[in-house]
Amino acid sequence: MKANYQLSLLLSFLMLFVSANSIGQHSKIDSPWNTYREAKSDSARAIAMVSVAKQMITINSDTATLLLAEADSIVKSMGQVTPGFALNYADLLRRTGLDFHRESEYSKSIECNLKAIDIYGSINNALGLSQCNQNLGNTFFKMGNFDTALKYYYTALEYFDATNNTLGIADCYNNIGSVLKEMESYDKAMEHHILSQGLLENLLVNPDGNAIEVIKKGLSNTHNNIGIIHWYKQDYDQALKSYKKSLGIKQTLNDLNGVAQAYKNIAILYATQGIFEKGVEYFQQGLDIYLSTGNKTGLTSVHANIAYLNLLLAQSAASDSLKNSYLTKALTNAQHAFEIAKSISSATYIGTSAGYLKDIYEALGDTGNALRYANELLAIQKDIFSQEKANALAHMTTRYEAEKNMLQLESMTKEKEFFKKRTLTQQALLYMSIGIIAMLSVFLFVLLKYFKQKRKTNEALAERNEEIIKQKDALEKQKTKIDDSIFYAKFIQSAMLPDLDTIFVNRSWGAHSYFILYKPKDVVSGDFYWANRINDWIVFSVVDCTGHGVPGAFMSMLGISIMNGIVLSNDLTNPSKMLAKLRSYVIDALKQKKEWNSQRDGMDMGILSLNTKTKQCFWAGANNPLWIVRGHTKKEKTNATPTIEEIKPDPFPVAIHLFMGEFTNHEIDLRSGDRLYMFSDGFPDQFGGPNGKKFNMHKAFNKLIAKTSDLPIKEQGKVLEETFDNWITCDDAKYEQTDDVTVLGIMV
Repeated sequence: MKANYQLSLLLSFLMLFVSANSIGQHSKIDSPWNTYREAKSDSARAIAMVSVAKQMITINSDTATLLLAEADSIVKSMGQVTPGFALNYADLLRRTGLDFHRESEYSKSIECNLKAIDIYGSINNALGLSQCNQNLGNTFFKMGNFDTALKYYYTALEYFDATNNTLGIADCYNNIGSVLKEMESYDKAMEHHILSQGLLENLLVNPDGNAIEVIKKGLSNTHNNIGIIHWYKQDYDQALKSYKKSLGIKQTLNDLNGVAQAYKNIAILYATQGIFEKGVEYFQQGLDIYLSTGNKTGLTSVHANIAYLNLLLAQSAASDSLKNSYLTKALTNAQHAFEIAKSISSATYIGTSAGYLKDIYEALGDTGNALRYANELLAIQKDIFSQEKANALAHMTTRYEAEKNMLQLESMTKEKEFFKKRTLTQQALLYMSIGIIAMLSVFLFVLLKYFKQKRKTNEALAERNEEIIKQKDALEKQKTKIDDSIFYAKFIQSAMLPDLDTIFVNRSWGAHSYFILYKPKDVVSGDFYWANRINDWIVFSVVDCTGHGVPGAFMSMLGISIMNGIVLSNDLTNPSKMLAKLRSYVIDALKQKKEWNSQRDGMDMGILSLNTKTKQCFWAGANNPLWIVRGHTKKEKTNATPTIEEIKPDPFPVAIHLFMGEFTNHEIDLRSGDRLYMFSDGFPDQFGGPNGKKFNMHKAFNKLIAKTSDLPIKEQGKVLEETFDNWITCDDAKYEQTDDVTVLGIMV
């Protein structure tokens, strides 16, 4: 099959582009291009096309993507392929994915590996599947998507373990340890790195067919990661020993990027101990290497570190001029880091550099830019723990399966049409040979049979109609019973909610010291608010259970029951202990296990304990924040919109979770006139408005709370409810409520 005109034109332009821009690269691309032109089979053309694309990645990655798409079209047109071709094609896609990864083109790397996984799976190639899952884990790790990275690493480990691939197992242990380190589970991370080190040291003695250089590179990475954990634990001597072991191996292997990474870690180690001159020296050595290799991830990392070091120096500067000099250097490097991180879509470094820029601008007195980068930091932190990434990846993974099924369906449809046409032709010839008399006989026979069948059908329909009427009556009665049960469940749930008027009325507080906005999506709700008063202490909470409707209501009833027991038996000044106790009860009650496919229903919530006399306040949160508007700032800035102070929650729910740390107990100083806000995500996640978009947590909802905080608090609650109703009904379009809505506001 000859290449079409458009493809020939594309490749001709490609060769002209290469000739004009890179003579050295031309020689590399020439060979697969010649192979494509001289190929006499579609399989050879497809392989050559991917080879050309692979060489184009460093020159023009968009052109490489177009060529890969064309190669896919050639393979799809081939239909059934041989196992040998499938293996070669998948191997080439996997290696192309690695090249995209090295160029920080992460989305394209993911796409290549997912395509390769699809092909490896069709030929049951465990080695290819393990390598692709390992590559995907590395890519998602670089992007800061730790949950997804961990999933792919564990999948790769299963394949490596099944094939007794010791080197692969060691790499997986090392990578899993790196993810656990980022999630601050340092002891577990160290266990995995030690396992990796032991396997690699055994392989050095008995390589079992593996290249010594590959084993040494893995061992170097393990020493580096062990050093990082020693650094986190402030064991600086052990950290330096591990870093130098890693550096020595990388120098013998002439691994420039690895050497630069080792220099960077040693620089951080010295800077942490206040030895800034040594830190600057090693940072500069690392930066020089990354500039020579063009490693974008390394460049953004070192620029960020240099920015942080200069920020530290500015804090201890002896004069204002020296301080400004350090801050200027810090700003330049932080901006470089932020720009490069944005260009490679690295969530981790976007967040790190945004945090440094916020601190630098605060030190320079530029509050506008400080707030801008604070918002960038908040957005990226939320994104790292967001489930939307997992949903996008699931869509990407299923797309290729859907395309494959569509091709099979088209093939089956064409085959069915062919046989249908052939059968009709044979029947026509048969009837013609029988003659007109036979046709009349058949017609009369069919006609008599039709009348008999019609009579039987009418009788059956009459009986069926009777059955349908009976079933309809039964279903209506059943529905009535179910509706009655659900409305009675609503009555029970409403009865279990606290009477806030009673709880807030005492010597210094009154019925007008709070508002509650509570709008269930369905008859019963998965949200609930809870409060209790013990002596001078008021304890209250807003809870968002998994799901809504009947399933969410069951979770809310369970939560209310447990909360009533916990508050009477625990220290009121330690909400973190209450959350921990509640989590234990939920895990036990739902028999949750820490497995990938196990159910993880639970609650996002916060608990706040407040002494009504002393204003002493303690708070702890699980995924849901606490917002505070200070009363004295409203008085000082009469015409300005007040700033909302956010106390961040711990990033895990009250349930079984991949990372289950201890809940943080926050002590908060409050004054009379301060306002506290606790809420579920139903309001900011509601679709509506003129464009049918979400209301948005950190823009519209934050601004709404701040702007209305000057109103009497009951009036503020009414304005929030009116805003929600107007948002959900806009331009005569009524949007469906997407989730339960709860907002609790309290005036101190």
